[in-house]
Amino acid sequence: MSVSIITACKNRSKALAVSMASWMQFSEVDEILVTNWDSDNSIDHLTVLSEKVKIINVKNEPHFNQPQPLNLAASLVKSECLLKLDCDHILNPY
Repeated sequence: MSVSIITACKNRSKALAVSMASWMQFSEVDEILVTNWDSDNSIDHLTVLSEKVKIINVKNEPHFNQPQPLNLAASLVKSECLLKLDCDHILNPY
């Protein structure tokens, strides 16, 4: 089974980095698509954690409405299954 994780964030890079570390422990996860919605700082540095990580940067959109960035990420998924997680959701390895 292949799984794509999608998430959206705005100015939550620290929480996202911790969460992504837990997501990458699962061999079923083929890709992690993060829509970075007009954050004050770039999160592109998170792509060095794994080749599975893809960042979609959206600029000049001051109002964060979670369905928009999630739908954008979902439209780019390549895996057979999709898992939507919040950027502060940690997966338990057990």
